[in-house]
Amino acid sequence: MSSFLSLILKFSRPTSCILRPAVFFSSTATLFDDALKTSRELVRTMLKERGFTGNLNITSSAFNKNDLRALKVSLEPTHKCDVLPCGIKVTSFFEKYTLPQIDIQTLRDQEFDVDSLKEITDNQVKVFLTDLHEVIKNLGDDEGTEEAVTDTLVNNLLVQIAGMHYHPLRVRTHPRCKLYILGEPYVSATPKFVVNRMNLSVVVVEDKHLKNTALITSKGFGEAQLAVEMLACGSENVRRILRQGDVISDQTIFGIRAISSYFTFYKTVIPAEYWNELDFSLPQNESVVIKRWPEGELPETGLNLAKPNERREILEAFARIRQFLLQ
Repeated sequence: MSSFLSLILKFSRPTSCILRPAVFFSSTATLFDDALKTSRELVRTMLKERGFTGNLNITSSAFNKNDLRALKVSLEPTHKCDVLPCGIKVTSFFEKYTLPQIDIQTLRDQEFDVDSLKEITDNQVKVFLTDLHEVIKNLGDDEGTEEAVTDTLVNNLLVQIAGMHYHPLRVRTHPRCKLYILGEPYVSATPKFVVNRMNLSVVVVEDKHLKNTALITSKGFGEAQLAVEMLACGSENVRRILRQGDVISDQTIFGIRAISSYFTFYKTVIPAEYWNELDFSLPQNESVVIKRWPEGELPETGLNLAKPNERREILEAFARIRQFLLQ
């Protein structure tokens, strides 16, 4: 890029006082466009050399493990406190949703009726159980569960239970995000949910079935899509920061994968220098490590919202992330 910029400077110096501005700007624009086109082709070549399988503006759902390697992104299993802010004290506002008496067998019952549970009088809790039952009763089926049911359950967790909409946090559904390389939108993404506050974000992807064809090994069972959507979200944050005239800083991004009733949590801190490298080409020195908890890659190794003990863990995780974003 330095040679390219020097070339621009060389040809942009007027050689005579009679050179008309219109001609000067026109010739410079042409030279810039040609050189930029060459630069884009160079980046495409570099992407292919690293195993990137997509074309310009590939969608996040088509992303796979080879594409992540091309961007020097890796996922690593780790302990709970490497992903969640365990040092933060959280209030037990979610306690009423833990419901130790409601297990997976109860939720699987096709005749389950929340109104028959006389000990539960809170309407918000009833809504939560109804949504969870709708997801659980078709667990493992390829048909029968509408995607809107899973969407509703996750939205309820984020907004009504975890309070992720609390000011200055903001929950957005299906926001359009793009990962920029050399100023070009190489990847477009529309995460199901994004929570933002300055350089902090939470990205949520979900799927209604464990047997969905998108949940295959080459795509990391949904992790490749989540990872690139975390990057795309960070990329949008960086562009907003630059528009405001501020200095790029490290981006802390949490991720949540919700497959049916199974939840896995992720966290990464993307260094500012990684974004600087993407301004010129692919990352050469910097890389991104996304940490995962629980440790397994398969969705079933995540925490199951239908099981009381794991339900508490999930609710605590949401509460800790929320508190981290607010402080």
